Amino acid sequence: MLHRTKSVVCLIAVIFAVALALNAAPAWALQDVRQDVPPWVVGGIPGVPVGYCHMKFPAIDEKTLGTDDPRLQRPESGNIIDFYGPCNHDPLGAEEVQRQMNENQRQRDDE
Repeated sequence: MLHRTKSVVCLIAVIFAVALALNAAPAWALQDVRQDVPPWVVGGIPGVPVGYCHMKFPAIDEKTLGTDDPRLQRPESGNIIDFYGPCNHDPLGAEEVQRQMNENQRQRDDE
């Protein structure tokens, strides 16, 4: 009987330790100490693993949208993209260019 009690206590201790470790994981996971984060990254997203960020960056200038050389508008324009996603998201990358072109088309269709 004593042997069984010790086994149950050990099992409970292991389960407790694992549960504690899993609950502590987000705290250290959100500490992104990368030095190469672009200036438009606002920060990590609470509760989401490292690698996902909150970014704010100017929209792509419509004159350069869809060209081989897209350029961001000046920040003073006030046309700011509020992005939540991978930290390696490129504000001038093909994915963002296509997303903004689709959004511009939707706005023209609504008018």
